[in-house]
Amino acid sequence: MWWLVGPYLLVLAVTTLLYVAVIAPPAARESHTVIDRRTVLNCPDPRAIARAAWSALREFVVTALPVFVVITFVAACWPRFGKTGSSC
Repeated sequence: MWWLVGPYLLVLAVTTLLYVAVIAPPAARESHTVIDRRTVLNCPDPRAIARAAWSALREFVVTALPVFVVITFVAACWPRFGKTGSSC
C-alpha cells in the first residue's frame, strides 16, 4: 500500500496547517521575527549565559537522564523477559 504515502502526507499537511491557523495567536502568524525588530546588538551578559547553561543542564539531569536510565535498564533486562537467551 505504498500509494497511501502521498495522501497521508497531504492529510498531515492540511491538518497541521488547520491546527496552526486555529491555535496560533495572531502575533505568531506574522512574518516578523524577533531579530527583525531588534535594532542594536549587545554583548551577552556572562551571568545570563551561565544561568541559561545551568538551566539546560538541570533540565537534562532532571528530565532526560532518568528517562535514559530507565530505557537502558529495560533494554538490558529485556533479554531476561523477552525472546533472547542472555539474562539480566
